[in-house]
Amino acid sequence: MKRIWQTIQYVLSRVARLPGISGLVSGFGRLTEAGTSGYRRDIKRRLMILNVFAYLIILTTVIFALRYGLTEGAEYRPLVLINLCIALVVAFVPFAHRFSE
Repeated sequence: MKRIWQTIQYVLSRVARLPGISGLVSGFGRLTEAGTSGYRRDIKRRLMILNVFAYLIILTTVIFALRYGLTEGAEYRPLVLINLCIALVVAFVPFAHRFSE
């Protein structure tokens, strides 16, 4: 098992050195830490996890809305609008951290 983790660590360290990857990782790091400054370490970690989940929710709901909005008829239009509204509301999660944990 230790050998597998060493191999994974080696491969990831090599990937991290590729051009453009470090900028991508640092940009995602800034997004992850959005709104968490000023909190204790344990609370900050929890809020960062919440931010990542919020970004995953946004990504999946927008993909779902695009998929049905572009391929299906008018009967799915309310479903598309509901999903876009969900994505919009979830996008405010990092901003809500500034007011309370």
